[in-house]
Amino acid sequence: MNADHIIGKLCALPPVVWHACFELRAMPRPERRHRVGIIAGKARAFKDVRSRRDKANLVALIDAAHVAPPAPWTGPVRISIESRLPVFEGPAWRREAALAGLVCHTSKNRGDVDNLAKLVMDAMTDHGRWWKDDGQVVELHARKIYAAVPSTFVEVEFLEDVTREKWKERGAWSNVARDAADYAVSPLGHHIKRALFTCKDQGNETPEAT
Repeated sequence: MNADHIIGKLCALPPVVWHACFELRAMPRPERRHRVGIIAGKARAFKDVRSRRDKANLVALIDAAHVAPPAPWTGPVRISIESRLPVFEGPAWRREAALAGLVCHTSKNRGDVDNLAKLVMDAMTDHGRWWKDDGQVVELHARKIYAAVPSTFVEVEFLEDVTREKWKERGAWSNVARDAADYAVSPLGHHIKRALFTCKDQGNETPEAT
């Protein structure tokens, strides 16, 4: 099995049925590690009070964005999270390069990229109108960059939840195109390869994915 075949399989996700983008105008914060204390002689883990506060603030901002669906989605989800962090103090030329995206944010002072994304996803779970559980997220794109205004940009896509009836109606989902025309640029600038699904007349044969 060559690399192209593996990538093709990974890209072959169900079609997008709903899409939303929104920006949270607040300093991106990471999910912090649980604290451990001793109660009645037993070790107990506690959620950091700062994480609880930061998550509550994000829930309020998400609600104020007025982009959430009317009811939580029960199928698979794809999400992109871009943490836009304040540019560092330093030479003017390097600051300009950072704002142009030519200097990567490798500092851990503002948190790791996975922890920054986790707090946003936890806030969306607590909001209650995005999904039942963040285990439904099957694809995650996360990055952190320098920006003039600190914020978090979120792009959410709900993917079709395939049922037996839909599978029979569509036939075989196959022929994932691999040319440049199949790449779509998201609002975050990601070149996302979108699978193309074609219906084939299989007659009485059992449909097989290629």
